[in-house]
Amino acid sequence: MEAFAVAMKRQLPSIHPIFQLLSPHLNSVMAANIVTNEMLKTQEGSHLKLVQKSYKAFKFGMLSLPEMLKERGVDNGDKLPNFYYR
Repeated sequence: MEAFAVAMKRQLPSIHPIFQLLSPHLNSVMAANIVTNEMLKTQEGSHLKLVQKSYKAFKFGMLSLPEMLKERGVDNGDKLPNFYYR
């Protein structure tokens, strides 16, 4: 996100509609990223533990939409006729 924020501030004038639209978002995202990075750096190795924990729970079947719909029980069109994510 830093690259987008820097490019936007360098290339777009402040009166440009895209600049006005993205500026508040990029400012808050940048602040949140900085705070989160500092929190993770101060806690010894906690970011590595977080990544390891998510990899242990990850399964490639989670990337398959039909399998996830079947697992959640929303793959039957008769039971949920207005569920449009099938």
